[in-house]
Amino acid sequence: MDYNQNNHQNDNYSQNNPDNMQNRYDPWTAMYFRATKIATMFFFAALITFLFRTVVLPFIFCAISIIFCYLSKGTKPKLEKYNRLVIIFSTFLLIANTVYSVYMVYTVSHDPEYRAQMNQTYEQFYGMSFDEYMEQMKETYLGTGGNPNE
Repeated sequence: MDYNQNNHQNDNYSQNNPDNMQNRYDPWTAMYFRATKIATMFFFAALITFLFRTVVLPFIFCAISIIFCYLSKGTKPKLEKYNRLVIIFSTFLLIANTVYSVYMVYTVSHDPEYRAQMNQTYEQFYGMSFDEYMEQMKETYLGTGGNPNE
């Protein structure tokens, strides 16, 4: 007895049922869409972290995005157009992040106004200026190798 009041006249699900996806499942298509979604997600994560001026995370996210774009290719000889675009945009974002990183290192090293502002902010947060911190790091890692607390 069926307590749910279902009509089971057409319960042959393996034949003539348009909702049955059993015979139409394509594993390559599923892998392609999964990898493409992951690649797109990491590209947008890289873009957002780049816009927030994070230096390290866009490198990681763009690399993962490019890897998943290549993984979505599967056994086909060519990449799909969408994945090629994601790879191109990820590469441009990597280049832009590299240029920004080099610019920031140059600015910190050569601009005295920016260095003074950074020293002031660093001292507010950590109790010592950035120059003092860098001198301590130089003595610890590049100096005589002695104890930095001496």
